[in-house]
Formats: sequence, structure tokens, C-alpha cells
Amino acid sequence: MKKLIFTGFVILYILFSPYLFAQNKDSLSLLRSQIEPKEKGMVDPVNTFWDELNSLRDKTPDQLSADDVRNIESKIVYLEAENKRLDIIMTSITELNPFFKEYLPQYIVEDEEMQIRLVNQLRMYIGLNESAMNRLKSDIRSGRIQIRVIQKPLTEADMEEDEPERALIGIYLDQYKIVGSQTLVNALGEDLYNKLLADADRFKIKSGSGPLYKEPKFATTDFSLGGGNLAINIQSDTALIKIGANVNIGYDILNMPFWYGAVWNVSGFFKPDDDQYYMVGTLIPFRPGDSEVDLVGPLQLKSRKLNGTYGITAEFGKRLFDVILKEDEWEETSRLHVSIGGNFSYSDLKSRGDEVLVDMYGVKLDGLNNSSFYYIGSHYIGFVGLEAPTLLKGLRLDLGYGAFAVHNSVIDKDGESIKKLRKTTISDIYSKLTYTHEGVTEYTVSAQYFNESLMLSGVLKLFPWLGLEVKYSRLVGRDPDPWEYRDYVTVSPRFSFSF
Repeated sequence: MKKLIFTGFVILYILFSPYLFAQNKDSLSLLRSQIEPKEKGMVDPVNTFWDELNSLRDKTPDQLSADDVRNIESKIVYLEAENKRLDIIMTSITELNPFFKEYLPQYIVEDEEMQIRLVNQLRMYIGLNESAMNRLKSDIRSGRIQIRVIQKPLTEADMEEDEPERALIGIYLDQYKIVGSQTLVNALGEDLYNKLLADADRFKIKSGSGPLYKEPKFATTDFSLGGGNLAINIQSDTALIKIGANVNIGYDILNMPFWYGAVWNVSGFFKPDDDQYYMVGTLIPFRPGDSEVDLVGPLQLKSRKLNGTYGITAEFGKRLFDVILKEDEWEETSRLHVSIGGNFSYSDLKSRGDEVLVDMYGVKLDGLNNSSFYYIGSHYIGFVGLEAPTLLKGLRLDLGYGAFAVHNSVIDKDGESIKKLRKTTISDIYSKLTYTHEGVTEYTVSAQYFNESLMLSGVLKLFPWLGLEVKYSRLVGRDPDPWEYRDYVTVSPRFSFSF
């Protein structure tokens, strides 16, 4: 009996699946027919309607006849009804039926100047008073509200043309919606409408008339007092490949930022896609930092207590799998991304050479001062990374374990070779919580724990090319070791450029 019922369901599915597919296809054709241009040679009633309205707009109130007034009143009634109809269509497409979403190219307006121009221009159309408009601007700047622009879907005939005709069919500002190409032209003005449409040229279409993504720059660079990187972007058929060089000063992963770590970490990196990256490089002694530097007000860079070394370093990160937390055919599937990563270095100091060595008090070693000194000989840290789902987008937690070795050495009697006195190995759990916010205001904050110390970091984007970077590290629940201070602080501008 069960086999008979199952066989019946299979037969019904085979019979009706072509009908269901045709129904979806007909729905898409209906959508496109609402916004496709009329055949050449036909009179477009929509354009005639707007031509009549524009001719009435050129008249002064004294020049309007009774028929003109009745004509304007009838057009107002029509436009109110038409606006409601278009709003219902767009709402049903974008919110109720996700099947159509991939056929509606859309993007977010991120340029702050353009955002302000749009809000100011739409103020009268939406009907905002000054306080409401200021609240809307504040919400857009903070990223709570995004300005979403929707383009007209392209037909197959459009995509065969070298320069297909494009049009905007909707703008969404949270609860405020404006739909219809001609309505947008009248609400924004032709100049602003064309500017907004021209900005879409900076975006590419992935396939057909699908979602839009930003055109990658050839190269990007990002640097601050603590280091920086240069990445070259290579667009393949399946992913954006990044290769380049990375320079860091200190051991951030050990909570020893900038010159308190006393090494240059110079690495080459390879990122074949967004799910993995690999870095291999070398350690070079960092010679400055043998004296204090006053910054702004009470902020001060203390002289370093550690010494630099030559060695090798490596780092990697790779996504392993996703854990599905919630799956719903009507909503975006909620996933928890699980990855692994690691950081490693090995180095040594065998001779003094021309290195600038300091003792445990930060005092420079010379012919009269031959005290012992410290340097990091090796470290390793491995961790599992958890990236939060869409609801908590931008949140990441790394949990792992690591260790590092510190050598206490002295300059030998010949004044050149280095003699090791003792080695101290320290191990502890490692954890890091990071939150990255993207929007009008971009910033990244993190809290990292290792070796009974906590490092708080933050980068705030002030302009697209300029940010402010702060790092503060402090021991938690223990006294400093001879090579440490109780706390460290570094403040630096951070520059970002694309070309």
C-alpha cells in the first residue's frame, strides 16, 4: 500500500512540475512586461500623460483654465492610485516572494555626499519636516538605515546589446518607498536621477540580471604606525584572488603591539578566495624604541624591553564548514561559519652585530652596560574561529591555545657572541572577540586574551582614506615579567587607498 501511494505521488509530481515551472516563468514575464519599453512606433500613454502634466506645469495659476484645473485634479487622483499600485507590486516582489529577488539588480548608496543629496531632494516629496529629516540623516550615517536602489531587470534582448538601456524603478529608505521610473525622475530631478543611474556603472552584473557587486580595484593598500599591507586583486571566473605583501611591527597576537615586540614581520600572502588565506615571511630586528617618546597629553610610548631577532614566520586561516542554525525557504538560511587558523614563528640571536640591544629596564647596552637582556625565540598559536550568522553579522570569536619561549641572554666576554642563560616557556588559552560594522560609519573593535593579559583594539574610519587606530594592552591578575610593562598603548592614524 505504501509503495502504491509513493508511486502515485511521483506520477503526480512528474505531471504537474512542467506546469509549476511554466507558472513561475509566466510570473517573471508578467513582471518584465510591466516595465519593458513599448514597441517602436506605438504611442506610449505614460509618456503622453507626463507630457500633458509638464505642459500644465509651465503655466502660472492665472493662466490655468477651468479645464486645466480639472485635468490636474484628475491626474493627482490617478497618480495617488498609481503610486499605491506600484508600491503593492514592489512590496510583493521584494518582500513576499523571494523568487523574484535575483531578477532585480540593486545596490546600496554608500557615498555620503550622494546620501545627503538624496534625502534633501526627497524631503518635500516624502513630506518630512526638518527634525524628521535630521533623524533620517542620522540613521543613514550610523548605518541603521540604508538607501537601496533597484534597477529595471534586463531582458534577454537587452543583454545582447552592447549598451543596454537602463532605468531605476525604485528607491527604498527604510519605511519610505518611491517606485516607478518617471516618478523617480520627477521626485529627484533629471540631474540627480541621471547621476544616481550613472553611479551604477561602477557595478557589474554577475549573471543575467542578477544581483550587483562592486567592481574590484586593481590594488589596495592599508597602513598605520604598526604596519600595513599592499594587495593586488586578480579577478578569476569563480573568485577574487588577492596576492601581496604584509608588514607588521611587534607581536600583536601575544598582546605586544608595535615596538614592544621588537620585530618586523615581513610576509607575502596569498588569498585564493574569501574562505582561506596563507602567509609566509621573515622576522627582522626592530632597532628603534630604545628611548621613550611622548605622544599627545599623557600618552607615551615607553622604551622597549625586548630585543629583535632574525627568523621565519607563517600564518593561515581556512573555513572548514557551515553549521545551519535555521533553514527557511522564505527567509535567508542562518549559518554559523566554522574555520581554523594558526600563527607561528621561530627566531634566534647568536651575535651582537650592529643590533641596538636594551636590558630589562629599557636601557641601551653599551661597553659599560653588559646586563642580561630578553628576546622571543619562538611562538605558536592555533585556534578555531566562529563567525556569527546574518542576525549578528560582523561578529567573530576565535578560541584556541598557544605558547611562546623567551630567552634571557648576555653578551659574551668577546663582546660579540651571545650567551644564553635561561629559557622561559609560557602557555595559555587564546581567545579573541571581534566585531566589524559596515555602513556609513565603519569601525572594527576587538578584545584579545592571552598569557593573563587583555588587548583592546579599535579602528574607526573617519573618511574613506583615513581612520584612527588605537591598541591598549594590560596585564590581568598578575605582576609583569622582567621583559614586560603592566600596560601598553599605541595610537596611530590609519590610511587606506585603492587604485
